[in-house]
Amino acid sequence: MTAAITGEGDDDERMAATCEARLSVLGRRTASAADTLAVEPREDAPELGRGEVIGRYVVLSRLGAGGMGVVYAGYDPELDRKIALKLLRPANLGPDDAHRTRLLREAQALAKLSHPNVVGVFDVGTLGDRIWLAMEYVDGMTLGTWRKEQPRSWSEIVDVMIAAGRGIAAAHAAGLVHRDIKPDNLMIGPGSRVRVMDFGLAFAAGAAIDDDEPVPLSSSEFAVLAVRVTLAGSILGTPAYMAPECLRGVNADARSDLYSFTATLWEAIYDQAPFVGESFSELRTHVVQGAIRPPPADARVPAWLRRALDRGLTRDPAARFPSMDALLDHLEAGRARVRGGRRLGAVAGLAIAASLIAGARGLDRQARVAGCEAAGASISAVWDPAARDRLRADLVATGAADAAATYTRMVPWIDRWTAEWSSTRAAVCRRAEVDGDWPAELHERARACLDARQAALVGLQGALADAPPQAIWSAVTGAAALPSPAPCGDRALLERLPTPPPEKLAQVGALAREHAAVVGLEDAGRYAEALARAEPLAREAAAVGYRPLSVRVDAQIAGLRALLGDLQRGEEALTQVFVDAGALGLDDVAVDAANRQIFNVGYLSARQAEGLLWARAAEMLLRRLGEEDQPRGASVKSSLANLHYARGDLEASQRLFEEALAINQRSLGENHPILADNLTNLADVHYARGDFDRARALYEQSLALSAATLGAIHPNRAVALNNLGNLHLARGENEVARLRLQEALDVFTATLGHDHPNLASTIENLADLDRIAGDEARAEAGYRRALALVEGALGPEHPALAGPLAGLAELARRRGDRGEAERLLRSALRLREAALGPEHADVAALRTQLARLDQDAPPDAAGPPT
Repeated sequence: MTAAITGEGDDDERMAATCEARLSVLGRRTASAADTLAVEPREDAPELGRGEVIGRYVVLSRLGAGGMGVVYAGYDPELDRKIALKLLRPANLGPDDAHRTRLLREAQALAKLSHPNVVGVFDVGTLGDRIWLAMEYVDGMTLGTWRKEQPRSWSEIVDVMIAAGRGIAAAHAAGLVHRDIKPDNLMIGPGSRVRVMDFGLAFAAGAAIDDDEPVPLSSSEFAVLAVRVTLAGSILGTPAYMAPECLRGVNADARSDLYSFTATLWEAIYDQAPFVGESFSELRTHVVQGAIRPPPADARVPAWLRRALDRGLTRDPAARFPSMDALLDHLEAGRARVRGGRRLGAVAGLAIAASLIAGARGLDRQARVAGCEAAGASISAVWDPAARDRLRADLVATGAADAAATYTRMVPWIDRWTAEWSSTRAAVCRRAEVDGDWPAELHERARACLDARQAALVGLQGALADAPPQAIWSAVTGAAALPSPAPCGDRALLERLPTPPPEKLAQVGALAREHAAVVGLEDAGRYAEALARAEPLAREAAAVGYRPLSVRVDAQIAGLRALLGDLQRGEEALTQVFVDAGALGLDDVAVDAANRQIFNVGYLSARQAEGLLWARAAEMLLRRLGEEDQPRGASVKSSLANLHYARGDLEASQRLFEEALAINQRSLGENHPILADNLTNLADVHYARGDFDRARALYEQSLALSAATLGAIHPNRAVALNNLGNLHLARGENEVARLRLQEALDVFTATLGHDHPNLASTIENLADLDRIAGDEARAEAGYRRALALVEGALGPEHPALAGPLAGLAELARRRGDRGEAERLLRSALRLREAALGPEHADVAALRTQLARLDQDAPPDAAGPPT
């Protein structure tokens, strides 16, 4: 990855040209998050030129403009990526500072909203008297363009709208109302991912509109289907999709968004708007009276869907669906019923047709297509409205304060995963049953692969039933890390997979489902319980004699032991797993074992030379799998980057962390929880290199992303808080440092308990602050607690002990106990030198501390022992 542009010493024009040259590889786009803004800018909005800077972002070009502002293509030099910059017009910020402050607050709320189906807002700020938003740059096409590109079935349209609805529901859960849902604000990007965009009219739910008087618009005559209205703060939106209460000047709420969503769905289904009028006044009359335009006579839409549309367009907000989630659950349930009915009807039709006419071949194909659609929809057996309700209830039952918010964060990841599972299942079925491209044996392998993936979801659901409160902290990451179903549609991969002999299929299947349940426990953070269930499972798998399953279970046991602090047994077991998996051709298991060894052996156990050998093995396996540029490859790069960080090779560490971040952004999207870890790691390197400003910016970005995706109380967020506090401490900003470090300790304690080794670093940093403040008794207690936590988890020879040992040495020096200070410093030096070598900067720091101790010694003091 090319180093990010800092702009130091460059003029704006040269920087912009360099940015544009870097971004030329992005290729031609069909549309972006701003392409639907077709109205020319007003006189009160001066244009920004190419190369101008907003915040840290460089303007590249103007994309479009609308009633709320102008949108530019921009470049983020810190993260080396293209973004969209939206600059709100001064006229839209209201007549006084209160309006502007409110809009800025709402823009900041948007920046905290992270959802796979919402265009991400990365940053918010002001430019003079204007507000700007840095947003995700999206390639793709609007719903209207997508629908016109080729004929779309009602089922395809409903699928797309359900995805968009999940994004809107997430906004509602965050207290935001969109206010302008319409086809042009729904974007379909690569991989058919749907995003809701242009929250430019979003208001905090319940926020007061200062002008309570509705604005008379009866005299305004214009093209009512497309033009957005913004008058006096009372009526905002696009009239053809606005709820009747909004057209009367009443504040919009979530039920108004539901109405606009339904109007958009109606238009997409029937290829016509539900309400029409030659003028605005005529349109408003039809909307307020509920005079829905009759759908086309030849429209073939299920009755349940027409009833749902009618209910969503009801004039009375109270008579609509109670929430967006309720409407979406209704759509999903209806879709699943239809697909199931198609499958049954197809089977019956096939039996009749076979006995009637030779022309039954066409009906037979139709039946098989319907059967494949039903196979794809079968995921609803484990993820339907009832399953959602159970998950919500299970999370709430943990008693964790963040339970309801955790449910809201989990659902989009599961929705995204189940949609991928459904499309993959239908696709492999069509290849085998309809097109005849795949033999039956390959189809069976694909189904077994997908069944295993489905079992992983079931396992995660089961792990959250009757779960302790701490399980909630891993719930979102567990959902986001569900194994992708896509490889189950990869013929080359399937052909390499081993399969059990027919006589063992039933036993292996049962054990595989139990293994999935154990994986679910691990994903939910219930490591001890997972190990307790995995060990007897390993014995049962060995008794059955199917080695591929045994090795996978053994790999999980080895990883769990390492996670629980038993690094030595974990290391030995992982080495054996690596050998066994390699012998069986299970490259994915082997590379994961090697990756764990890079981190456990090379980083945690501080044996860097051995860790580098494991990295070479992992690199070879990644190439064979073709996953160097996939999340698995990013994970290996991160482990290797940590190893180089421990060795003091900060240049290599930074390069690898940047590559890992870029891979995950490209593969997982900008809002995946793992990106927060990537950002924290990269910030650590910049901090170690002395670039405090960049490190701080990355820590803050990581904190914002983890809060949005995982919640404010989460151990991953505590890591970034600890490191940011340490940065403030290094800069002498002690009061801010204490606030950040105490918050980190509170989060660690709330999520991991009082005795987890992850608390040690934060406790040591707080002890440093106490020592600086002169509270030596409290500082000593902190250092000794950190020592006990590290030694209990990592043993008496781990280099992490050097920090608290050095802190205790400084306290001894202040007391005048030079002998104790020297003993402690030499112990710390021995540990660091053994792990890092004699030339490492951390080793040099201890030598400097020893030298200072010698300078403090009285003239007649004996020299250091030999």
